[in-house]
Amino acid sequence: MDAKQNKALKKAQKKNAVGSGKSRRNQIGLIAILTVVMVTIAVIAVNFLFDYLSDRFMLQLDMTGSDLYEITEETSQMLRTLEEPITCTVLSAEINYEENDTLYQIREVLRRYEILSEGKFTVQYIDANLNPALWDKYNALGDLSTGDLVIEGSKRYKRLSPSDLYEFQSDDSGNTYLVGLKAEQNLTSAILYVIADKVPKAAYIGGHQEITTMEEMDSLLKTSNYELTNVTLMSGEPIPEDVDVLIINQPQSDYETTEIEVIEEFLNNDGALLVFYASNTPELPRLELFLESWGAKFNDEIVLDSYQCLGGYPTYLLPNINVVEGITDHLAAGYCIIPAGRSIDVTFTTDDWKTTQVLMTSSNRAYSKSLSSTLDSTNMGQETGDPVGPFNLMVLTSEISYDSNLNTHSSYVLFANAGFVDDSTLGDDSFINSKYFVSLMNMINNDEDGVIVNAREYSSTALTISGWQVTVLFWLLIIILPLGTLALGVVIWVRRRHL
Repeated sequence: MDAKQNKALKKAQKKNAVGSGKSRRNQIGLIAILTVVMVTIAVIAVNFLFDYLSDRFMLQLDMTGSDLYEITEETSQMLRTLEEPITCTVLSAEINYEENDTLYQIREVLRRYEILSEGKFTVQYIDANLNPALWDKYNALGDLSTGDLVIEGSKRYKRLSPSDLYEFQSDDSGNTYLVGLKAEQNLTSAILYVIADKVPKAAYIGGHQEITTMEEMDSLLKTSNYELTNVTLMSGEPIPEDVDVLIINQPQSDYETTEIEVIEEFLNNDGALLVFYASNTPELPRLELFLESWGAKFNDEIVLDSYQCLGGYPTYLLPNINVVEGITDHLAAGYCIIPAGRSIDVTFTTDDWKTTQVLMTSSNRAYSKSLSSTLDSTNMGQETGDPVGPFNLMVLTSEISYDSNLNTHSSYVLFANAGFVDDSTLGDDSFINSKYFVSLMNMINNDEDGVIVNAREYSSTALTISGWQVTVLFWLLIIILPLGTLALGVVIWVRRRHL
């Protein structure tokens, strides 16, 4: 092969190589484009799939600091086992709940209820201004407003305003702030209300200067689906048949014999009586004699405890909570608080069908002082001769019997300190007074489906520290830790000085 042919051959080979390179690059480019297209399609498909699944099976994660949208297992179980369809009609266009940051939280909770109920709980948004017939349909509820929610079952319906689903708090200046979400507690309560066979009723007894309304306790009773009313006993007429619970709250004058007979008859017909005494409740001989026949009496002494109290204030007791079936089974861990508590003596453990149970006691380091004592910062400490604990602070007497057909009949009398149900204690989520009270009422009403749900706070709640914990923290943080740090510094300084 001569030089000319060789040159031509090399030129042809080079041309073929260039063509082959271009072809390979084209193939690689095509593959890259196809890969991008396929990945894009896959991403879109996966996105749609997860969007569908999250709507159907609630796969979204609640990333809020206080789990605002999480639904408790008790509510989830109730929704899964609904035996009839429940409708939630929101009197508003859905876009209002989508675009409003606050109402969106309610919409999200409602969506989760729909998913967990597997179709038995349905939500419909209807602009009531465009459907005036809705006002006529639900006119029995009264005071309906745009944005309200109407929970409806086969037996009855219940109205909730958006404000019912939030937690509010007022400061010393009277300003009110939105501090949390309590949608689950009230929605679940509303569902239980509309499916219940019977709605219980509680009545405050009046006529003896009793307190016949308590904001926080009334709210808890309504949330537990109790209807509230007031009764007087002076006429001697029996308690209305639809009343299930009577409340004697801090009476200031004694009851007449005829009035006590009415209460006795009520208890003999499966009734329940809640009795709250305060430190200023006077001696009421006739009423107290009757209460002793039901197993307990309030003593004329106030209990103090420097060891198991709130932040070093001995009159703010943090009681021991005894385990009682039906009350503490599902109760969350935490402290109850009883300010200015009186001790309660148990007059018998069993008497025929009656049985007493001590629900709460003070610590064995507690002591008591006479109610006639004038207490101030100079004489609150324990003195020689002061009775020592433990003291009973809450007692429940039950009378369980059976008729000839083996039907169960039950009556209850609760002996409790008024401070336990004060607005300031029931309304403070640092303590579990409200949860305990609801659990107690569920037991008395034989309501196994009752649900207790904490409000979802936007910010953390206060830390409860007892008296002995204050002492431990003082020695640890103020004494031991600084001295230990100082000693360690001296040791290091001495060692380095001799290097």
